[in-house]
Amino acid sequence: MSGAARTLVLFPDAHGIARGKLVNRDCTRAVRVGFSSGVFSKDVYGHPVLFPVLAKPFGAADIKVDVTDHDGRELEGFATGLLGASAIAIGAVTDPRGDPHPLDFRAHLGNLLERTTGLCETRIGAELEFYLIGDDDRVHLAPDGQAYAFGGIGLRQRCLSDMLDALDGAGIVWRDLSQENEHDQYEIALAHTDPLEQADRIFLARMICRTVAASHGLRCTFIAVEHKDRSPSNLHLHVSARFDGSDMNASSKRIASGMRHVLDEAFLTLSPTRNSRHAQNIASFRSGASDISDGGRFSALRRLEEDGTPRVELRTPTSDANPYLAILLVLAGMNTAAASDAFPEPRPLDFDFANSITAFEESRLARAALPDETVSLYASMKRHEAQKAAEFATFEAERGALLKVL
Repeated sequence: MSGAARTLVLFPDAHGIARGKLVNRDCTRAVRVGFSSGVFSKDVYGHPVLFPVLAKPFGAADIKVDVTDHDGRELEGFATGLLGASAIAIGAVTDPRGDPHPLDFRAHLGNLLERTTGLCETRIGAELEFYLIGDDDRVHLAPDGQAYAFGGIGLRQRCLSDMLDALDGAGIVWRDLSQENEHDQYEIALAHTDPLEQADRIFLARMICRTVAASHGLRCTFIAVEHKDRSPSNLHLHVSARFDGSDMNASSKRIASGMRHVLDEAFLTLSPTRNSRHAQNIASFRSGASDISDGGRFSALRRLEEDGTPRVELRTPTSDANPYLAILLVLAGMNTAAASDAFPEPRPLDFDFANSITAFEESRLARAALPDETVSLYASMKRHEAQKAAEFATFEAERGALLKVL
């Protein structure tokens, strides 16, 4: 398919999953594209969750995605042929009432950055982990399944190389690719950018990697726990803020304090599915408490320094986290934290899914960052997912449903 003058118009749904249409227009002028309202608010298993307030008549009204000439991202090389387009544009969603959609977390992140001085200068990097799943047994021939080994990279080199070429073609700068702790588990580290650009890159990278893998007869999945006996997949966020040298330590303390607020009040935004809660039972490089260390990999937060710039890594988010929502709450936490805040004693994280939904709904941090309607609707969607999850008799049954979406 030729990609000439064709734009892939995308929007992140409530889970940060890419949805959209291929339109026969370029990005040089504004476009408006219509979608079914139920597409936006499907649960994580792919079932529509239609809120009457957002669909008039119920289930029938459309949402609109508005794209401006500033939203386009030109595609080059391998990415053009892969996606059948010459450009990608991520738009803003209007609900059936004609208002900004309350579950458009990309728009909420942009609004927070616009109204808060200094947050745009925050730099965020990401390490995105995923599994490749195939129908063959080649993976069992790999020499090992340990971190930084090359057995998997060698066996999957064509697929992984195409992934990196496609990221290059979409302007997504990656720093390195590594094999992780298991056979066919990998991690792509994305270069540090401003917060909204980084969320966009994570969003696009997940879509691109899934598309490339499918072209090789493989499934690329960002399920948090692909197997109860294998390491979970995480989304590590590295955050640094501007400083003048004298306040280097204060900057790190403010970032870490903000992250701690998110762990305490909005863990749902970092570990957003029932599946992701199985991670607490798997031994891996992650912590079950809101602890912090200098350089240690077994803490929820770790302080680092790179090229003279201090940063804090949040290791808790799972790979199924909505990058817009996770980054939004981290920034909101930073915005409310003071550098003088004393870092409290670490507390165990509450991995109970129902408790996380209630904590998010009651969170002062969440309600300071998001409209009340957004908090209520998102909590309602997650309660719906908890009810659906209870219908799966086994872990494998739920995994099968998630593989179709994540």
